[in-house]
Amino acid sequence: MSRRRLLPLCVTILLAAGLGALFKMRDSRSPTRTADHQDTRTPTDAAILGPAIVPDAAMIGRISTVSGQARIIANLSSTAGPYLVSIRQIFAADRVRNLLDPPLARSGDTGPIGPWQLVLQVNTIGKSAGAFTIDMDQLHMVDDRGSRLHRLNPPLTIGQSLPISGGRSFTAFYSAPEPSATLISRLDGTVRETSVDGRFRDYPFVIVNAPLPTRERYYGGVRVLTLDDTISRQLPRDGGILVGSSIAGAMRGSQTDASILELPYLRLTLPKGAAASLSALLPAGRPRCTLMATGEPGDNIRVSVVIGSRRWQAHVWEREPMLLVMPENGPLSRRAFLVQLGYRDQASLLPSARPIYPATGKQPAGSIVLTMTVKDRPLGPGLLQVHIGRHQGQGWGPMRSVTVPVRSNSEAIIANIAPGRYLLELSMDTFRPLGTSPPLPMDLYLRRRYGVQSGDWSNIHQEVTVYGGRRTYGAPVALEHFHPADQAR
Repeated sequence: MSRRRLLPLCVTILLAAGLGALFKMRDSRSPTRTADHQDTRTPTDAAILGPAIVPDAAMIGRISTVSGQARIIANLSSTAGPYLVSIRQIFAADRVRNLLDPPLARSGDTGPIGPWQLVLQVNTIGKSAGAFTIDMDQLHMVDDRGSRLHRLNPPLTIGQSLPISGGRSFTAFYSAPEPSATLISRLDGTVRETSVDGRFRDYPFVIVNAPLPTRERYYGGVRVLTLDDTISRQLPRDGGILVGSSIAGAMRGSQTDASILELPYLRLTLPKGAAASLSALLPAGRPRCTLMATGEPGDNIRVSVVIGSRRWQAHVWEREPMLLVMPENGPLSRRAFLVQLGYRDQASLLPSARPIYPATGKQPAGSIVLTMTVKDRPLGPGLLQVHIGRHQGQGWGPMRSVTVPVRSNSEAIIANIAPGRYLLELSMDTFRPLGTSPPLPMDLYLRRRYGVQSGDWSNIHQEVTVYGGRRTYGAPVALEHFHPADQAR
């Protein structure tokens, strides 16, 4: 074979060998999972920092994490004049562990996080006089073991400051916390605003108890509500926690306060057993509000709330709604926080009920909504078998079965149903709760969550009339005449 033909062949072989070695190395560094912990995450969205603190090309893929839409974690936020500063993400040195994913169960994953990456975001929520920035060198951070953390300067600085919706993100790398540390107990910084004429003004901010990726934590969301004045006067003046059926009455006539970036829903990432501040969601002058969550036997969560000098406690199930009512504050409108907490970053995904009597042609569809409670607390989330028959002519047609999702707020919705009269039969024994590990049968679910056993369900046989373009609320379904279980909540 001539030398001219041999050279391209050699180059092709070398390239193939190099690519094979590269993919093999990449696969060897990817996280593995046992059959009980299927994980689809890939390590391409976080930086790797070896002993020499040299990031690799995966930093390019991390730009999506530090730019794009605003992500407000309410308990990791602080107001700074006309700005809202919040922690957007924290990455460990292994490129896998981060703030938004639960700690991995694999052996060794709870070890020290090493040199780590912090992503802050700043959003304008008031009247700004010019451009703004954060000097990431001047952040003062202390972990929960008392060690001061210092900024590191890797040679590659992709994405140090990038635009996001309504503001900018800022990212930097910092020295490793103590091996046993699980919190950034306090983060102090300053937003510097520069006006068009060159003058500047500094706005300080403080964020407390930010969980590191090794800390066990709860995930959830919070909606900020402005309560109706008439309803507000019927609630305790000092505020408190409402759960169960009392939430609906307190929220009647309320409005979602979307003043923070017009976002009606804000994230929560609470470190287990540490106080988390929600004061950034309140106007200046309101009492300080903190929230702490700890686990209990089963899937219960014990919640402690401190508002000003008052303290309340509640016991809730995963993703069960609770309403934190703020104290009265003179003539100002009263606020409340609708909060849900869970062990995962996202709530259980509920499939929609299969349409069994869908509207046809231009006929508008309606829907049926049923509420289901036990001891005035919501039943759900889960799936329930419902049999539905439609009135035809002089009688009822055949019953058809459908699996209906029951939301964490107790609502079971059967959507896209044609107008008409319907007969419902609910098979409560078929209820399958979601989010429990392992999955629980109905009787054990009732014992663990509500402390009851046996009983009679009301309104499991009922007739409803559906109107086009409207919701039809059926009679409420509740467990009655029940007996306390040996292990009550």
